[in-house]
This record gives sequence, structure tokens and C-alpha cells, in this order.
Amino acid sequence: MKTFVLGLDGFDWDVLLDWTAKGVLPNMREFMRKGFYGRLLSTIPFTTPPGWTSITTGVNPGKHGLFDFFKVRWTENGWEFKLVDSRDKRSPELWDYIPKSFVINLPVSYPARQLDGIMVTGMLTPELNEKAVYPVDFLKELKRVVPNYRFELNWNEYKGREEDFLRDVIEVTKQRERLINHLISKDWNLFFTVIACTDRVQHLSFNTDVMSEYFRFIDGLVGNLMEGAERGGYNLIIVSDHGFGPVNKSFYPNYILVKEGLLVPRSGFGVSRETLKRILKRLGLLNLAVKLYRKRKELIKLAKGLSNPVDFDPIKSVAIAYGYGSIYVRDEEKVGKVKEIIERASDPDTGDKIVEKVFRRDELYRGPYLNEAPNLVAVLRRGYAIERQAYRMTSTAEKRGDHTRNGIFLAMGPDIGQGKLEASVLDVMPTIMHTLGLSIPPVDGKVLPIFKEGSAPYIKEPMYMSKKEELRKRVRETRRLLKR
Repeated sequence: MKTFVLGLDGFDWDVLLDWTAKGVLPNMREFMRKGFYGRLLSTIPFTTPPGWTSITTGVNPGKHGLFDFFKVRWTENGWEFKLVDSRDKRSPELWDYIPKSFVINLPVSYPARQLDGIMVTGMLTPELNEKAVYPVDFLKELKRVVPNYRFELNWNEYKGREEDFLRDVIEVTKQRERLINHLISKDWNLFFTVIACTDRVQHLSFNTDVMSEYFRFIDGLVGNLMEGAERGGYNLIIVSDHGFGPVNKSFYPNYILVKEGLLVPRSGFGVSRETLKRILKRLGLLNLAVKLYRKRKELIKLAKGLSNPVDFDPIKSVAIAYGYGSIYVRDEEKVGKVKEIIERASDPDTGDKIVEKVFRRDELYRGPYLNEAPNLVAVLRRGYAIERQAYRMTSTAEKRGDHTRNGIFLAMGPDIGQGKLEASVLDVMPTIMHTLGLSIPPVDGKVLPIFKEGSAPYIKEPMYMSKKEELRKRVRETRRLLKR
């Protein structure tokens, strides 16, 4: 039976339980009553690229190749950094197996690629162009249905302007809803769409009136989708790639690496954007700098995310923390030392331990791309957010919320029973495949026991492809798409 998947980026398990109990989210409370729900454990690090890609592939990052926002590697020219995009994914996704798939606003899906269906890319899309949609002809239709379509909001630009932020995130989300309403009546088997603003709101306004008002708006969207699913007779699933929690302090592991001589600075090293703004303002140069910045807007857009957050020597540096706890070490003999010094970090203001645990990569991942993973991944204690600069050990956090591991899974519909469960992001893909009555390729996840007694997915045992069968299916699908 066809299935609609709503992704709510960063929607937290504890927030779901708390706010449904308090009546803030009545539609989601009714959803939970009618179907299955539970905590959805994310990847480590619990962040967008590995989280969503594990959801759509059913395999761990060691097999799909996305570990964080950047691909970091050591070369003969020193450390190199590349912002990830869809071409870095090494495992097939749901729409490689499911014909008539609509994929809307999925993070790290740019550039759009061929599929049997429609794709509009999401987070990390530089601009609305022919690479942001598939088929290319859909671009005109998108512009007609949703004029001035926006992919993203930079929550950092709204500090001190939370009401403006609330207005804009609601408008962007209304754009997604208009596109959903336009496409929902077409012929599809899988409709997979992600709302990214649930993440952005929590970074800027976690546990505030702005967050509660926006989440009430999202609850209304969920209510509309529930009504549509019940009228249309299809299954509805809600998932998030990670959770969220409050933060008070920022932690800078690169500060420790500099002190230990493992990260070698160059001039101007470690100056954050906020520090630079304060210096320019004090010198009376801030307005001039802003004007120059705007004139170079297009160049900056292309370079965004690719520049180093710290000015370090790429050849002499042995280790660097880069991403959501990802730490890269070029000398295998130094990995143990780096693990030890990061794990014992303590807050200079309170003496409290900052890091919950530092994992080696082989503790987290398995697969052909293990050697591309960060050597270490640090998981912080609740209340701390990791940052990449290196000018101090800790500081007051510049955001109110940051990622946790506990996302959400909810499912309801004609095939879905009622109950509560624990699940992993790896389980979503095989569960959807089985819901649609399709054979499941080799994956790391399992089919979740969510089906109503007597339904087709309940009666029918999950079918699994061999690796040869999977390869033959992908070759046939590729040939078919090339003939279109």
C-alpha cells in the first residue's frame, strides 16, 4: 500500500512526549493514539547528512559514505575539506527501488538525480536551478505553483529578531505545504518530504514561545496530512533524523588540540565570526565590511561551507575537530592520545566533565568506507554544543538548542496497528519497503513489527534480495531510466 513519509528534522522524543501530554500538539497526540510510536535512535554523530541518509538507505555510514557535513581527508597537499552532496552517497535509496516516488526537500539531495518520479532537492541546495529538480521540466511547474520557492533559512541571521524568524519559517513551511497539496493528487507509491525548519527553530529558540508557536503550526500540518491519509487510504509515517535539547555552553576541542601541538595555527587563527564583528565595530569598520560582503555575495555563496573555520597549517597539523564531534587524525599512533585528551576535557568555569564518550570509528561503523570515517567521534554531555573555533576551551553558547540522539518514529494507516516501540534510523527503509510489498535489499536495519493483524504486511513475511538480485534490479532500473 502506498506510503507518505513526513520528515520533521530534529524533532525530539522528549519534546514529543512532553508537549503531547500538555496538549500543545493535539494532532500528534491523536496520531500516537491511533498508531505506533517510539524513540528513533540516530547515527553517531547525530546530525543531518548521516541521519537522513541512513533513513533512506537502511545502512550505516560505513556503507553509504556520509559521516558528517564534510568529507575530510589527508592528502599529499595536507588536509582537504569538501561539503557533501548527493554524489557522495554510495548506497541506493528508497526511490532506487520504488517506482513513482516523490522526494521533496530531502537534505543532501542536490544535485537531483534520475528517478521514476519527482525530486525537489533540500538543504545544501545553492539555488533553484535545473540541478535542483528532476525531471528538469518540473522546474517551470514548481515556479508556477510556489513562486519564490525557498530552500533554507539561516537562523544565525535572525538573532534578536525571533518574531521575524517565526514569520519566515511559517512562510517557508507553507511553501512546502502548497507543493505537497499540489502533488498529492498525482499518481505515486512513495511520497517522502522533509520539513527542515523544525531544526532551525530549535537552534535559535529552543523551549521558547517561538518554538511552541511554530510546533503548533506543524501540528496543524500533521492534522491535515492525517485527514488526507484517512481519505486516501494510505499509510502515514513521521520520522526525524535526530532530536534536540537545550544548550548553555559551547566547547572547542580544537583549543585542546592546539595546546597539545596537534593542530598548528597560522596568523589570525581561531577568530570566530562574532569576535570579528566585535573587532570591526570597535574600529568603525563594520558597515564597510558589510557592504563589501554584500558585493561579494555570489562568490561567498559558492564558497559557503568550504572555507576553514580556523586558520591552521594543513600540512603540519596532525589532528583537527571538524563537524558534529568528528575528529580526524592523520597519524594512527596519535589516535589514542587524542581520544584521551578530549575525553578528559573539563569545563574551566565549573570543573564539570564535558565529554560523555569518545568513540573510535570501528566502534560505530562497518562497511567499505570505514577508512573515510573520522578516526574519533566525541559525544558531549547534555547542555554543551561543539564548535570548531579554537580561541578558548568553552564559552556561553550562541544558540539555545542543539542535537541529541533521540528522534521520533510514528506510523498510522490501514496497515498499521497500535503500540509503542524502540527503533533505529536504519529500520525505516526496510519497513517502508515491506509496507509497499517489495523485496528488501541487503541492509543493516530490520522491518519494524508495526502492522495490524490481518493486513497484507502482517500476513506476508518480509522478502529479502540477495546481493546479485539487488545488482540486477538496479541495472534494469538504470537502463529503463536511460531510455526515458
